[in-house]
Amino acid sequence: MTSMADETSGKRERVRTLEVVATLSLATDLSIGVPLEHGLRSALIARRLCDEVHADQQEATEAFYAALLFYIGCTGTALTASRIFGDDAALTNYATPVRFDRPRRQVAGLVRAVAPPGQPRYRRAIQLAGSLPRLARAFPIVVATDCDVAMMLMDRLAPPPRVAALFAHTNDRWDGKRPAGRPRGEAIPLPMRIAQVARDAAFQRMLGGDEFAARVIRSPRRRRFRPRDRRGLRATIE
Repeated sequence: MTSMADETSGKRERVRTLEVVATLSLATDLSIGVPLEHGLRSALIARRLCDEVHADQQEATEAFYAALLFYIGCTGTALTASRIFGDDAALTNYATPVRFDRPRRQVAGLVRAVAPPGQPRYRRAIQLAGSLPRLARAFPIVVATDCDVAMMLMDRLAPPPRVAALFAHTNDRWDGKRPAGRPRGEAIPLPMRIAQVARDAAFQRMLGGDEFAARVIRSPRRRRFRPRDRRGLRATIE
């Protein structure tokens, strides 16, 4: 991948895949309503976690890219989300904080995103009555589309081998709870497990700082994560 010819020197500068991906990560930050460089920080945490769990160089590279563009597939379902959830920031404010939590708390977060707190009860009741059935019908399609779009875009970006395939495991859980029949435990590639921890850690850090993030990630509620994958987390967040 090359840039336009430099007008003064006539030379063509080469643009690395990582530079393009990092730029796309900034656009992803904007699309999910988090501060710029949130994805970059997630990738840095992932890289440090790789050292803690003694991942090899290939696994570390894959985890870095997966964390950097973890939410890239969300762009494919933005229109559907806008028709279901209460406002533009509803998913980020209420669903993302519990995305890696227990299934029951995940569902509660989605319900709050459909009808955000702080509104009159009658309005929330109307929103829930109108949007919950649509959410139930659309959710499996949204999850599948997120994965498919992420894999398609990563293929076009030509990242290191096997990175694109990781995005098929974005929603897999270590404990095997939801979605049913999906890979669990060691069947989930280590780079994706690390990316999940890194993304959650970066988001929780944004909400409450280093200590808060470390406490949340280590919580028993985070059964989506293998305990060993969280080792040394406090030092990696700083």
